Amino acid sequence: MATDPAPPGEMSTELRMKRLFARFVAFGYLAYFLVLASDIAESARPTADWWLPLAVLSVFAPALGLVVAAAPERPDRLGLAVSAAAAGFLLAVATWPLAWNGREVDIDHGVWLSTVPGLPALAVAIVWPPLPTVALLAVATVGAQLINAVLRVDPPNPFVEIPWSFSFTLLYTCAALMALRTARLLDRTRSSAEATAATASAREAQQVERARIDGLTHDWVMSALLAVARTPEDPGVVRQAEEAIRQVEQLRSGGLSDAPFDAEAAAAHLRSAAAAVDAQLGIELEVAVASSYPAEVVRAMGAALAEALRNSLRHAGSDADRAVALRFEPRALTAVVTDDGRGFDPAAVPPERLGVSVGIQGRMRQLPGGAAAVTSAPGIGTSVRLTWQAA
Repeated sequence: MATDPAPPGEMSTELRMKRLFARFVAFGYLAYFLVLASDIAESARPTADWWLPLAVLSVFAPALGLVVAAAPERPDRLGLAVSAAAAGFLLAVATWPLAWNGREVDIDHGVWLSTVPGLPALAVAIVWPPLPTVALLAVATVGAQLINAVLRVDPPNPFVEIPWSFSFTLLYTCAALMALRTARLLDRTRSSAEATAATASAREAQQVERARIDGLTHDWVMSALLAVARTPEDPGVVRQAEEAIRQVEQLRSGGLSDAPFDAEAAAAHLRSAAAAVDAQLGIELEVAVASSYPAEVVRAMGAALAEALRNSLRHAGSDADRAVALRFEPRALTAVVTDDGRGFDPAAVPPERLGVSVGIQGRMRQLPGGAAAVTSAPGIGTSVRLTWQAA
């Protein structure tokens, strides 16, 4: 039976279970051979000389094949090994009538063949489907119990002995079949989970890329166009438009670049993020020393800056004035959003209001060295301070 593929270099659960069962059944063959040695020797009296060696070899020798097939490099031999076990037992049962000399034996526990019909069934359960496995068990049990009924001086009722022997060995055979079925289900579940995860990852990647494109269009292209339309001669606006064109070119060549921003590019990005919310906003820019800043820092600060401005527009009041101050230092970046609106009590903000806790503070906390502080009180306006300091 086919086994669902496991990840490269990893053995499937079903194959591990098959190897374990092969070793277990091989040990069972050895144990029964040692326990039944005296009964096997006694069975030579009512049969021809050739039958006992043939029966012993055909029944117990396939256990060696199971040991070999259980090796990691030989799992393809399992089918051959279990088929040999089934054929060997049936051969011993089928040739017994030809070897019987007509004598009966006075034994209490039955012929040794009637003791081990479950072993070939357990062996084939490793590879065979359930129906052929149960069919083999039925044939082996009936054959062995018929020999027992013919050979013994005072045999038990075969119509009682056969169902009892079959049902007893069937319990172990079904347990083996269920264990292997569970292993197959585990492999299929793992394979399905990995396929689902791969699909989800691909979908998430598409969503991330779409969000990057939307963000580029919103944060750079639209705001640059609005700024150029209002103040086309402003050098800062020209720089913003040039940066928007550069970002579009990067997207065409394989996506947004993760290369660090220099101070001018970072200022253009933050101006663009602010202008996308309020195109009339005044922005104070201070560059202490020219430096470069990680792309993720600039983009996260731009998103938090835009969220702070949106909150101000929604809650500060229609007559409130807003301002943004940007400061660029070596390995440090600061953005401050202030308004003189109605203000609020930060401690009284309901937990379901996520604009500050997630959109501003959460974004900045995700950055190593990032932080956000909100200062406000009713009637005195609001100040949102975004900072990043390189470790």
